[in-house]
Amino acid sequence: MTLTEQERRQVLRARALTWAGIVATGVFLLAAMLWFPGEGRGIQRGYSFGRHFLSAMGKTRAGLSDNTVSCLIFNGTLIMVGTILVMFWKTRATFLTQPTARTTLRNCGLTMGLAMAGIGLTPYDIFPHIHNLMTYAVIIFGVICFCLCLFGSHQEFESVHSKVGWLAIVIVAGAAQGLFVVLVSKGMISSRPALPLMQKLFVLLLALWAGWQGFLFGRVCRMRPAAAHSGG
Repeated sequence: MTLTEQERRQVLRARALTWAGIVATGVFLLAAMLWFPGEGRGIQRGYSFGRHFLSAMGKTRAGLSDNTVSCLIFNGTLIMVGTILVMFWKTRATFLTQPTARTTLRNCGLTMGLAMAGIGLTPYDIFPHIHNLMTYAVIIFGVICFCLCLFGSHQEFESVHSKVGWLAIVIVAGAAQGLFVVLVSKGMISSRPALPLMQKLFVLLLALWAGWQGFLFGRVCRMRPAAAHSGG
């Protein structure tokens, strides 16, 4: 697994963009939460981690209140994230062993990135059905991309222990999500705060995994010498 000089530069750019994107996303989401006016008339004002899904910040209105500022920040952040995801997955495909898997990852990553931007372009209170469709696309293609990386990567890039660890984390989180959905459907627990908090947990896991992949980008560039030519 030898990188050309061109590939090395691309990987290092992707690492920098991934880490910067994670930090910027966190800052922008906090800003959107601070600007969110809340949807109730009483004491419940502002954004609530346990009562609001993330998409609440992307609505043009929050209850009877104008939500323009939070809407623009949140939806703009999703468009930014979608753009970063396209480059991230394109670079991550470099470290898959099979050409078909690399092509599939690039295509699925492109679709996921476009769908993420699509969420930002379709506020829930205006385009609820398209918004949900874009959300499902992000989840489905994100899972496909994750599985391709998990089962198709060079061992030199990511060790078996790392892959097994992340797989275990995702399985546990997915099982918890499924359990909460069942309990909510049976009326045994309230959907809030269970489901909004689980949504944020999965977003956090995505950010942590992407950050870890960024670390692996840098490590492989240090470990593997560049080829003499930047061509194939």
